Amino acid sequence: QRLFGISRFKIDPEVGGSGNPNARVTVQQQVSDVIVLTFSSNLAESAQQEIQIEYNVHRNVAMILGRDKNGVIAFEILLRQRLK
Repeated sequence: QRLFGISRFKIDPEVGGSGNPNARVTVQQQVSDVIVLTFSSNLAESAQQEIQIEYNVHRNVAMILGRDKNGVIAFEILLRQRLK
């Protein structure tokens, strides 16, 4: 976090369908206690970018707004249930 000024930095190696090696970089920033921003990009193709905003309403409820690599915008409500 000190090095990049971000909450999380991840590099995922991928192998495409044509066998060409590829990599995806994901950067995640905790904006506040309840909001997390995530940006993910394919290094080989700049058009393949994903953006996601997660708002934690409650410990068990989150609202997620995102745009995938095809430009499709989606809104999700995530309900977490813990079973004992």
